[in-house]
Amino acid sequence: MFKMALFLLFPALLLGNQKGQKQEPVAPQKDPVEEKGSPIGLKQAILMAMENNLDIEVARFQPLIDSANIKIQDAPFDYSFYGQAATQRGTALQFTDFLGVGPTVNVDSDSNTLTLGARKMIPFGAHFDLSYQLSDSMSKYPGISEIDRWNQTLGLSVVVPVLKGAGTEYNYSSLLIARNTRDTSIFTFEKSLTESLYLVQKVYWDLVYAIENRRVLQQSLEVAIKLRDETARKLEHGVVIKLDLTQAEAGVATRQEDILTAQANVLNAMDQLKRKIDPSLLRRDGRILPSDTPKGVEIAIDGKKAVQQAFETALKHRPDYIQINFQVDSQQVAMNKADRDLLPTLNITGTAALQGFGNDFSNSREDLFDTDTRNFGVTLDFEYILGQSSARGTYHAAELGKRQLQLRKRNLEDQILVEVREAVRAILTNEKRIEATKKARVLAEEQFQAELNRKKRQVSTTFRVLDVQEDLAQAQANEMKARIDYQLSLVNLKRVTGTLLSDMGVRLRETLTPRKKWSDR
Repeated sequence: MFKMALFLLFPALLLGNQKGQKQEPVAPQKDPVEEKGSPIGLKQAILMAMENNLDIEVARFQPLIDSANIKIQDAPFDYSFYGQAATQRGTALQFTDFLGVGPTVNVDSDSNTLTLGARKMIPFGAHFDLSYQLSDSMSKYPGISEIDRWNQTLGLSVVVPVLKGAGTEYNYSSLLIARNTRDTSIFTFEKSLTESLYLVQKVYWDLVYAIENRRVLQQSLEVAIKLRDETARKLEHGVVIKLDLTQAEAGVATRQEDILTAQANVLNAMDQLKRKIDPSLLRRDGRILPSDTPKGVEIAIDGKKAVQQAFETALKHRPDYIQINFQVDSQQVAMNKADRDLLPTLNITGTAALQGFGNDFSNSREDLFDTDTRNFGVTLDFEYILGQSSARGTYHAAELGKRQLQLRKRNLEDQILVEVREAVRAILTNEKRIEATKKARVLAEEQFQAELNRKKRQVSTTFRVLDVQEDLAQAQANEMKARIDYQLSLVNLKRVTGTLLSDMGVRLRETLTPRKKWSDR
């Protein structure tokens, strides 16, 4: 990049100098992070993200929505109380004798009925209905006093399915699927939280690297400015030629351009971190400065053994893998229900009732509990739908859905294995990169010092010094990048094995509740 800049700037600089134009010294660019900012550690950034990140907040609501759906699916097993009050008045023609052959008269009647009851369905599928009915009927015949009749009935009805609709698993199927859906949404939230916190760490280290790269480039610019000023003084004394000054000025211009880009990268990375940890910070002018630095290699790992252990861990803790197991279970429940729906309907209905009669409420109540009047009955209902198009279609769809989920599970296992291998491979690679980039940086420093000494003895050129110094800046940036990539590769291994939250001490159940400050907006 420096050589290209030199090639482009050389004619203009040479032409300017031929016209006698004096080059003004360029002041070093001010580092934006030198301004007052708030230091923030990685742990603090993660805690702020858990409280303020909108992606996390949005994901919190789905488990609550699915929990509410469980109550909806549990509704068929609730007690149901009912009541009815009716009154009726009318006039009818009736025969005067019980044989129905005599003269008829107009009879006024007035009746009132009150019915109360309770229904309940039990998980096996049986329906219970307990009812109480009180009726008062008053009839008035011409020339005869009013006749008042009271009737009280206490009844019980039980409907028991024998084939279709029978069984706890059948009647609990919707509830079981709703619970699995709720648990699935919890693991979806866990996956979302894991990804969000991983991204928080990634943008945090991206900002660390952007700031460090900006600092390295700033040092490079300061060295280039110093070299330019020394070359200018030597040119005045005739020690060097004009081309040396041109090369030095081109080096300053190139580094100024690099710093402008690096400065924008710092601000961009800072905005990304603000958005992840607290979106309200985006509307403020304050700066945040990472206070953590990347560490070196912690413990060397055995690649093959690490892959096997990580894969086994992932199958136990990966939220998306656990999630698909719940989905397979739900699909099996749906299959079992669809299989029962292929059976014919066969219901047994049993009824029992006690009745009491009297000319007032007390008499009818006494007669009710004397059990002199009682009724019992049994009914058998049978129905079979020819063709079973709906039931067969539902069963076939559930069967295909289960097979699809099993294939997705196998595909996910392969994907997890690939991700685990890549994560372990990245750790091993970055371990070696740290050593390699450290050695390259040390050698670049030695080469730069040697080139400076050669320049002082007039056996090297300004162009060569700037070229070597640019290599040193790149070596310093590469070393920092390798250390940061190593940190991220360790975090990524925890992410792909599903242990990131537990290693960070995050209690999932405590993070499910939506934050009140967002609800108040």
